[in-house]
Amino acid sequence: MLSDRILVETTNDQVVVTLRAYSTPFRVGTLITAGTAATFGVLCICLTPTTLFILGVCAAFIASTAVFVGVQWLVYGFEQFTVAASTLTYEWGIPGTGLGSATAFNADIMGPIQIHADGALGFTYQGQVVRVGKVLRAREKLEFLDLLLLHLPARLVSVPPVAMGDVYYPVDGKLPAAPSSSVVPSQAQPPLAPIRVTATPAEAHI
Repeated sequence: MLSDRILVETTNDQVVVTLRAYSTPFRVGTLITAGTAATFGVLCICLTPTTLFILGVCAAFIASTAVFVGVQWLVYGFEQFTVAASTLTYEWGIPGTGLGSATAFNADIMGPIQIHADGALGFTYQGQVVRVGKVLRAREKLEFLDLLLLHLPARLVSVPPVAMGDVYYPVDGKLPAAPSSSVVPSQAQPPLAPIRVTATPAEAHI
């Protein structure tokens, strides 16, 4: 569950929301197995000649490095949102690999964190979209926004309307007025005028 991977730390000065990567023993085992098989497969194929073997060693090294980084990401990868005063700091990282970054944004001029039209989670800052949610699965994005809304200032988070049937209601919980059930009286149609048929003497004998 997403709630099991989120840690929220609140103090008088700041709010820190840390999100861990989604990891299961099956995913880690599959990655290790596939990477190991690819590494040894490349080495076996490139045993001879010597030049090809050297290329195979390089390819195997790259494959093993990718597996190591992938496992570290699944086990220790994280994203962190820190809000202090008017600054939001976004950080992501993979401990033990040297990969990651931390960037501070002015919360007064940034757009809210939201789901964009292309399905990406992020916010606009100085005309550019900053994507976040690297550790989230697609179905977890809305749940994550709901959680952020509980701990971050409301202006920093935008949750899309909730669909109920074919009608969309705003997130403030206010329901639109129910349609009136009164019967609209139908307009009376004017009576049809009788049609007079006049028969001539010749037609009367037919």
